[in-house]
Formats: sequence, C-alpha cells, structure tokens
Amino acid sequence: ITLTVFDLLSMTDASLSTDSGVNGQGGSILVQGGATPASNASSKVGGSLGVALEDSFITASGRNGTAGSVEIVSQSISAENSAIQASTSGSGNAGSSALSAIDSILFDNNSQVESETTGAGNAGNITLSAGVAIGVDNGATIQTNTFASGNGGQLNVDAPSAQLSIGPRSGLGAGSN
Repeated sequence: ITLTVFDLLSMTDASLSTDSGVNGQGGSILVQGGATPASNASSKVGGSLGVALEDSFITASGRNGTAGSVEIVSQSISAENSAIQASTSGSGNAGSSALSAIDSILFDNNSQVESETTGAGNAGNITLSAGVAIGVDNGATIQTNTFASGNGGQLNVDAPSAQLSIGPRSGLGAGSN
C-alpha cells in the first residue's frame, strides 16, 4: 500500500493494514505526508503539513510468513492513542518500521510503535529520524520485542540536532525472551 498526500494526512478512528495470511509474504505500507514542495509550504493555511493519527492503526502483520514493513515519511508525524505495528504470531519474521520527519515525531496518550513476534520469528527493527524533536509522552511506547525464541530487533534513533523527550509512563525498548 502506498499513500501519498501533499498537505496533511489526518486519520481518525481509521485503519490501514496488510496481512501475510498463514504462509505468504506480507505487503508493505508506505505513507508519505506533507509532500508539498518547499516553495509552496509557506502558503498553506495554518502550515499543517504531515501525518496525524488519532485513535488509528497502521499494521503489517503475518503468521508463518514474513510481515511487511511500515514506513512513514513526512514533514511531521504525530500520533495520539494510535498504533503503528509490524508483527508476526508464528514462525515468520516481523517487519521493520521507519518513521522519518523533517520537523518532529510526537507520540502521545498510549500510542505505540511496535515490531514484535509472539512465535519463533525475529522481531524487526525500528528507526526514528527527525530534524527538530522526537517526543514520547503519557504512556506512549516505542519497542521491538520477541516473546518466543526469535531475536529482538534494533531500535535506532537518529536525531543529531533534535531534542529527544521521554515523558512519564513512556519509553523506548528492545528485548527478547
């Protein structure tokens, strides 16, 4: 699934998903938001460019086949009470998730970015990249885990000149059982 918008992609109470079925290869999800050329960005009312999720889910899942990946590329990314997941429940490997924002990535109110397996497969990697700020607050979590015999994935945060803020009951994590 590829979804490209030129201003603001706002998902409220919505779902975007792929599934590998029992043994197939899962499809990947690419969301590109706020793709307005820089020359036109200043003319937008309110300056809202990006991807905003509220009570929504973006999932790439699988069972014995490999799950697809999730990639979001935008001017800014925000999530409130939402989930971005790449996971498997069987022997397949979980997909990776990559979120890249020119400005900021903000996860709030129990939002989650997860790549995990509950079966024998390996968890995927999660990469966050932002130019201004990355915020994880109010119970939001970003984690890559395996709850069976597979290996956990890597959690990479690329914010060379950005502020990283992790609030109460929130966290970043990578692990394996």
